Amino acid sequence: MIHILTLTWNGLDKLQKLNETLGKAVLMLGQPVKWYIRDNGSKDGTVEWLESYRDTWLDVEPMFVDHNRANYAQCVNSLTEIANPKDEDFILLLNNDVVLGDQPSLANMLKLMDDPKVGVVGARLLFPGTNKLQHGGVIFGPRYGNMPYHFRHQEESDKQAEKNRYFQAVTAACC
Repeated sequence: MIHILTLTWNGLDKLQKLNETLGKAVLMLGQPVKWYIRDNGSKDGTVEWLESYRDTWLDVEPMFVDHNRANYAQCVNSLTEIANPKDEDFILLLNNDVVLGDQPSLANMLKLMDDPKVGVVGARLLFPGTNKLQHGGVIFGPRYGNMPYHFRHQEESDKQAEKNRYFQAVTAACC
């Protein structure tokens, strides 16, 4: 089972775009998937859309809470408690503003998890409508006082950016 955890707040348009691409990506996985969405009190129609949501590809379990000041980790932890994954399950953190491409990105990420040395797999992220990298991984180095930064930020994506490699960290936008 793959448990997809997404946080949203006043992001109906983003969530609908993600939904369009996620359904296709899930079909390529060949595993059961459940999508958990935590809405923090949206006022843009997100709540109504989630309450009426029906899809043949995805089993969605929305969680509605009043907008609060919980941090990202607390919100993700609340979804993880609901998902209650077993040891053999996978958890996919997926931002509501991610749009998956036509390539089998999630299936490729899942395949990399077969390696027992791999604990987390991140994704190469592009800026919308461009071939420019948001990042090709996260690294720490003297460039920014040993603080984390996005590798190859705003560079054109190329074959090198598509290669799998080990990084010190990944972003939680899609991991």
